[in-house]
Amino acid sequence: MGVALAAGGSGDVVLQHEANGHHPRRGARFAAAKFRPIALPTTLVARTALLERLAGGADDRLTIVVGSAGAGKSVLLSSWAAARPPGVTSWLSCDEADADPARFWAGFIEALRVAVPEFGAEAGELLAMDGVMSADAIASIADDAAKLPAGSAIVVDDFHAATAAAPAMTDLIERWPAKTAQLVLASRVDQPLRLHRLRLSGELCELRDRDLYLSLTESRDLLANFGVEVGDADLALLHRRTEGWARARLPAPGGGVVRVHGRHAARNPPLPGGAPGRSGAGPAPRSCGHRFPAQPGAGGA
Repeated sequence: MGVALAAGGSGDVVLQHEANGHHPRRGARFAAAKFRPIALPTTLVARTALLERLAGGADDRLTIVVGSAGAGKSVLLSSWAAARPPGVTSWLSCDEADADPARFWAGFIEALRVAVPEFGAEAGELLAMDGVMSADAIASIADDAAKLPAGSAIVVDDFHAATAAAPAMTDLIERWPAKTAQLVLASRVDQPLRLHRLRLSGELCELRDRDLYLSLTESRDLLANFGVEVGDADLALLHRRTEGWARARLPAPGGGVVRVHGRHAARNPPLPGGAPGRSGAGPAPRSCGHRFPAQPGAGGA
């Protein structure tokens, strides 16, 4: 049994499994975009400190980026990938279909084949034959990862959509060649990956919601990129109410800045200097960090 790759329409990638000389049957089909980082918005704010922390995880067994929807995980990792040397960063975007572990692992192998075509040949055969990620297939992926070019990285975005693959991923992490290739998982919530062991052994690089919060300076830069200027006092107020969330301070259509109040997003008219106003009397409502669809070019999953 073997695994063949074929180009589908619109740049899709089709995995076909050849069984004992019979005609190949159609296997998993992936859109080519599944293996590409997201396009970076023109309003991107440089997160130099976070990029340095990601780079510092190169010697760790695992790097995780865990944050709520809209915290900026995908944009951060895409900007990190863009800043790295070409051809050494593989990418896999997970979706609802990756709830099937076999499909997820087929995509994981294919993501690395984009950079190294021979990657995972044996593991792909075992996966096609068994229909599950066996211990032998995991060991084979780890062996192939150890042969990747030095400085390689594989980013798995939205891994929360592939939670069923966590047991096999845990086993792969234990075998992963940390100093050869960097394994990066981004998720909205922690996955059952025995993170406490990695943390205790000093083999875990982790960025979380609190790390993804925008600083005051970054908040000013983001608003400036949208053509909005605010004074120091108004900026401090906005930053405090939005609790550092980029999505909660995106300029609203027609002027003003979208604010977050409980579970409702509202557009306040601009204050002098462009800061969001408040309507009504009473104490200022506490921002809860509720996320809502981004404006075009804002990015940030």
